[in-house]
Amino acid sequence: MANILALDTSTDACSVALSYNGELLEDFRIIPRQHTKQLLPMVEEILTEAGISVAQLDAIAFGRGRDHCRYPYCHRCSTGAGVCG
Repeated sequence: MANILALDTSTDACSVALSYNGELLEDFRIIPRQHTKQLLPMVEEILTEAGISVAQLDAIAFGRGRDHCRYPYCHRCSTGAGVCG
């Protein structure tokens, strides 16, 4: 079974979830404008709880949010146009 870390910061909520050995661990917090301060500590906590390291992850999934880019074919969206502001 794959070990997957999932992150979402696209709203006022910040969430981290880990699927590890068939078990699901999660941390969900409503923390407007605190994501940059809280996300990495949340990741560290959930990995510590599971007893694993980042090197043991098979994948990291993330939510891009609804309006992640205002231009189609943007380099930040991995398509190469380079026009996002």
